[in-house]
Amino acid sequence: MDYLAIQQDTALWLLRKDGILEELANVIASQGLRNLRKGDFLAGPIRISADRDVVMLVNADFAAGTGDEPLGFIRIAPRLGIASNADAATMALTRAVFVICQRLQNRTFWADSRYRKIDDSRYTISIGGLESPLSLAWAEKTLQAGATITRVVFVIGPYHDENNLAEAAESYSFQISALMNSVRTIMSGNSTRGILSDKSFTSLREAIDPSELRQDAGPFDASGGRLTLTVQARRADVTPQDIYRTLMWSYDQWCNPALSTLSKEQRSILEQNAPLTQPLRIVGPGGAGKTLLMQLMAIKCLREKPGAKVLYLTHNEAMEESVRARFARLLNGAPKHAAQDLFAPISQLHVTTLARYSMELTGLRRWQVISLNPERAKDDAFNLVKEALSKALASKSHVVEKSENLRVLTADETAFRYFAEYVRAEISMVIKGRGMILDRGAYTDAQDALGHLHAVLSPEERDVIYDAYINYRDSLREYEVLDSDDVALSVLGRLMTPQWEYERRQLGFDYVFVDEAQLFNDNERQIFALLTTSQSPHTLVAIALDEAQRLYSMTASGFGRLGIEDLQRRTLHVMHRLSESIAKLAFYVISQGSAPFGNEFPELKFRATDAKERMHSAPSLHVERLEKFAERIYEIVRVGAREGLMQFAVVVHSETAMAPIREGLPKLVHSDFEFRMLRQRGETISGNYPTVILAPPELIGGQEFDCVISCGLEEGVIPPQSIGGALAARLEQQAYREIYLTFTRARHRLHIMNMEGSALTPVLSRARHLGLLKDAG
Repeated sequence: MDYLAIQQDTALWLLRKDGILEELANVIASQGLRNLRKGDFLAGPIRISADRDVVMLVNADFAAGTGDEPLGFIRIAPRLGIASNADAATMALTRAVFVICQRLQNRTFWADSRYRKIDDSRYTISIGGLESPLSLAWAEKTLQAGATITRVVFVIGPYHDENNLAEAAESYSFQISALMNSVRTIMSGNSTRGILSDKSFTSLREAIDPSELRQDAGPFDASGGRLTLTVQARRADVTPQDIYRTLMWSYDQWCNPALSTLSKEQRSILEQNAPLTQPLRIVGPGGAGKTLLMQLMAIKCLREKPGAKVLYLTHNEAMEESVRARFARLLNGAPKHAAQDLFAPISQLHVTTLARYSMELTGLRRWQVISLNPERAKDDAFNLVKEALSKALASKSHVVEKSENLRVLTADETAFRYFAEYVRAEISMVIKGRGMILDRGAYTDAQDALGHLHAVLSPEERDVIYDAYINYRDSLREYEVLDSDDVALSVLGRLMTPQWEYERRQLGFDYVFVDEAQLFNDNERQIFALLTTSQSPHTLVAIALDEAQRLYSMTASGFGRLGIEDLQRRTLHVMHRLSESIAKLAFYVISQGSAPFGNEFPELKFRATDAKERMHSAPSLHVERLEKFAERIYEIVRVGAREGLMQFAVVVHSETAMAPIREGLPKLVHSDFEFRMLRQRGETISGNYPTVILAPPELIGGQEFDCVISCGLEEGVIPPQSIGGALAARLEQQAYREIYLTFTRARHRLHIMNMEGSALTPVLSRARHLGLLKDAG
């Protein structure tokens, strides 16, 4: 391994952190990075991975989520690299990182650094000032892929002869194209290696995050891939009925060690991190207990800091209602007047949606926004985006006919729907988020990759997308409303003023909790850091998220880029919801394709709970004629109900399967079960009587059911086969997340139902071959 790759924001972060570069230099000098052939290093926000000759260090907090980003390569090999001089390794590595940081920002150097320009592409600099005999040299290059240009700085040394070193830098830099291919392989997340043990690189790990809670989850690797999973037996006295019994527990009951079913990890986070002293993120898969932990932490902040103001943000009204109901139960053990005070208009605990808070802050009226309900607002906006995209494709048919990316959209409805979701994200995050609403050329002609979609489109294709934006903007103007991004950007405009900097001491909050943060985009996430009182040296924000549940969107930027730096990372490994067999299948799926360099992608080392009750069974595959889907589903539900299951979810992944189920299932179940179609994410579902829920995958997040029946996971449908080229990989990632999200809703039973004559989507076909999915009897 000869080169270390670092992006500019990560380089700046490393320079600000004492001890990390010294420990990294020691590892390089001792050739310790060879261990990365066995797996990736993961500590706090840092991930270090390897491919062929390249080792890449990424800080997820500063990931831009745009695809190809400017970066630097540092030669670390024994010849003309950091490892060539162990005594000077720390100084040389620090100086090399500094060079990358400066040059990727187009900044120069002070005279006392002995900086010398050889020509327009080659430079040298002393590693220790004017008196040092050793220097570094670097070359600066630009690489073009389609319409996108990536800037690269290539550093070698230390060495005593500047001229020879400069010539070597130019010679070695011709490897950049091959090195970039390795970087793309690493960033794609398709590595088959696992995660290194927490016992590896202990000094470096301690320097990165000395307070990190580390638990080594023993090995499970059914695929030969990079999934690591351990199954931890649930306490013998904890039964499925306890799931319902504990719903009524108070805060004091949850915190009582003699009663509580909190995991060791949850209890440790609650004891160590509340009240908050610095920003915190809680990362974990569905069913790990993130929301409960956040609410317990919020109450603890209020109890231990009398007079403190706490803001608890949810994504939509249904989730707000659920959180409010849980807070009322948790506060049941408190004096009555205290509970009333907490929910008074001027209160210590303010539970609301970000949308409603934004309306209050800006003074916008209901009729001025597309919808006050974020789910409905995004649905309405999506319908307008689809109309706008259709018009744009029709008006630029000559471009569409020549485009591999756009041509298929006019013939395949499923492909069009998937693509429209990415167009909506492009309008939101790039055109609006980056202030390009009045500058078409800034979007179409940009050489830097502004987003994953932008990166794979030609200028002519981008012009079609910008036309879609214009059509969408005109539709909003016709209805005289703002969409959710307009509202978020208006709030940012209000908060980024000297007036708010003065007012936030009175109007801001001491603590801010953000639940299901993966549902908010970058425009909305930028608001979080500006809502605190600013009285603390740190931004006291706690964020809970599972990035694998982020559907239909580009990779989010790291929170460090959005104003929340130095977040502590705490991971919940114990999944209170899933049985062992369901957990193994779900995490096999997500481990096959989800890029590990997303902002907050969950660490793929988990423990699932398993009481080994008769309710549990292995995930099963059913094959049926389409017209018989409803009858087969009803049969599965009846059998489950007889065995004590109460809540059933039918999750449908294709319109072809949805139509007959929507028509036939309500007629079959109405006499024995309550039947509902989910209209928004987070709706409250009663556990008091048998219920059957019908929903698309995008609305199923935040729920849990005794049994999930997943329909339409067929090859060519999930993901759509008609889309090829660079977009195919993005849609494959989307498909893995959609399947993972659906599977992790199930407590005890998981059934998959496909049409007779169809083939399983490839990832499930592989899982079936490995024995993670069984054919139904």
